[in-house]
Amino acid sequence: MSLTDPPAYKPDRSRAMAFTVAALAVVAIVRCGTRFATIRRRKPPSVSSNALVAGDTTQAYQLWKPGRPTR
Repeated sequence: MSLTDPPAYKPDRSRAMAFTVAALAVVAIVRCGTRFATIRRRKPPSVSSNALVAGDTTQAYQLWKPGRPTR
C-alpha cells in the first residue's frame, strides 16, 4: 500500500442511522400533527354545557351534534 492508493472502503453505518432517525422524526411529527388537528376541530364542551345549565336541551343538542366516535 502506498500513499497514492485510496483507503479501503468501510460501510458508513452512521449515514443509515441518520436516515432512519430522520424518517422516524418525520413520522412522529406527522402523527402529532394529525392528533392535534383532530383536537382543535372539536368544539369545547362548555358551549353545549351552558345551554344545558340554562335548561334549553334542544339548543344543547343542536350545538353538540353527535357524530361518529373518534379515537
